[in-house]
Amino acid sequence: MSRRPRRAELLLLGATLLALGLGLWGAELAFRAWAPPAELLGHALGDLHVYSERYGWEPRPRFRGRVAGARVTINARGYRGRLHPARPTPGRPRWLLLGDSVTFGYRVHDEQAFAHLLEADGRAEALNLAVEGWGTGQQVLRLEHELAGARATGVLLNLCLENDVVDNWLGAHLYDGRSPQPYFRLERGRLVLHDAHLRLPAWRRPGLWLERHS
Repeated sequence: MSRRPRRAELLLLGATLLALGLGLWGAELAFRAWAPPAELLGHALGDLHVYSERYGWEPRPRFRGRVAGARVTINARGYRGRLHPARPTPGRPRWLLLGDSVTFGYRVHDEQAFAHLLEADGRAEALNLAVEGWGTGQQVLRLEHELAGARATGVLLNLCLENDVVDNWLGAHLYDGRSPQPYFRLERGRLVLHDAHLRLPAWRRPGLWLERHS
């Protein structure tokens, strides 16, 4: 093949990829102009979550929509309910709530979740750090990540006997069998975290970025 046809083919390929990229970006801008990204999300539980290399999955920051018929709001920090200031309000104890769907408030509206009810009278603050499907191991990891900056008075842990015992030794989500999750093993008298399977290869990272931002 001569150099000129090869160059023409490369130019055609480049133009095609550029046109495809501009078309996708134009569609993204059009959808964002039509409605905020969170409003484009569906009603399925999977739409609420994004992939996490620390926890396996976590709530999508700034999500607003309906999940299982209930109004759900995720703030910019990635937990349900209003965004609390960095420092607790003077005179109000601050509680961190850990758990799974029971604590999160699956199938109930924001104002019906018991984290909201705990602070409804203004005498306390409650940060709802619970996530559907999480086991105690994931909850411990989130506590370690959030505790220092939260300046909490205490922690309320909800243990769901129906599934938490099983969740704590599985390497993948109990209900779909695909979503990887961290777990701990008792090795030589101490708990050892196993989370290497959550690290994404480089070729999958662009897809993760698109999932979180598109």
